[in-house]
Amino acid sequence: MNFLANNPMPEEEVGIPDMLTMKPSVYIQQDSQDTISYSYLQGLGKRLSAIFAKYPDLYNTSVNILSKNTVNYRETSENIKQKSLHGFVELSAYASVRTPDGSEISDHIDRIVCSDKELDSDKLTDLVKRFADRLVKLHQSEALNDYYVGPIMYEDDMISNTLSNIVVPLLTAKRTVQDNSGISSLLVGKRIFDKHLNIDQLTDMPVFDSMKLLGNFSCDADGVVPAKRLSLLSGGFVKQLICGRYPALNCLRSTGNDRFFDDPDVIGTGVVPGILRMYGDAEEPFAKMKQILCKEAKEKGLKVTYIVREPSGLTPCLYRVNVATGEEKLVRVNEIPTPSKGDLLHIVAMSKEENIQNTIINRIGSTIISPRALIIENIECYFKKPKQEMAFPIEPPKN
Repeated sequence: MNFLANNPMPEEEVGIPDMLTMKPSVYIQQDSQDTISYSYLQGLGKRLSAIFAKYPDLYNTSVNILSKNTVNYRETSENIKQKSLHGFVELSAYASVRTPDGSEISDHIDRIVCSDKELDSDKLTDLVKRFADRLVKLHQSEALNDYYVGPIMYEDDMISNTLSNIVVPLLTAKRTVQDNSGISSLLVGKRIFDKHLNIDQLTDMPVFDSMKLLGNFSCDADGVVPAKRLSLLSGGFVKQLICGRYPALNCLRSTGNDRFFDDPDVIGTGVVPGILRMYGDAEEPFAKMKQILCKEAKEKGLKVTYIVREPSGLTPCLYRVNVATGEEKLVRVNEIPTPSKGDLLHIVAMSKEENIQNTIINRIGSTIISPRALIIENIECYFKKPKQEMAFPIEPPKN
């Protein structure tokens, strides 16, 4: 009582209910015809593991395949009745290699697959081969020590992860007794990103570009049917926040985003977007993006620039680009540069081609559709060489 007496609720917060009352509803999701075959997964794991036998320099190699299938039943005192199905496969692989100076590099694959069709062995075999090939190249690459200020191009999952880690929290309504509505409520109507940047939430879209989407849903845990298309960010301005049954300033109605956890070990819900699509007003062909990057760097008087690539399922790697020739070189650094919220205020270009990432945000399945490439105008980086370790006294075992 003393806390509330000393910190009265702001005038604009008065009248906002602590929780919304939901209407009775019934949502029964039909059993999926697309089921994951466990025997197929066993064979797939053996085939993928055998790939590492062709790479004698790699050690501590492993392949893990985890199938998660849950069926959530819910019945509440508000007469909300639901049956909701969730299922996907997590593929992970690990490997280590030792550099000529004795340092160890460890890397991994993390890939979510949503259907038998996507478990195509050729595609996943190619993923593991690319992972192993890149690790071999990485251990022979130059260790970089440099200071850089200039444009950087990000590709594939690096953009999706930036959206998940930086943008999604800013577009999610929050409200507590101690702090009232969070900072996200104050962002509505304000420009927080580049004027050409737009973000929509899409629902009721199970497949996009022949890929099954983990973030697809038609009804949330409270029986609220979300809009098929909801504009969250337009021209860099925040237009709408997402929330569930707990309202906040500037988000007084549920957008139908209170969703079940996709973790079979935990029962619960959380406010997470379904399918987010990020796009620009003016987009360029992916094939021209490196040319645009080099031109931007040249205008700033730079001789080299950088590309951060994170192909689907793999970890990010840094490439140094000669501005004059466009020649690329894989380099090793202590930490890969990631864009901040402020960096997203100045975007040079985005590609027309899109990248699709099925991911987990706060234990809930989501899908990010974003440009395959994005160039940030200015990022300040201090590239440090990875710390050199003592040479390993014993040769690692060969697979």
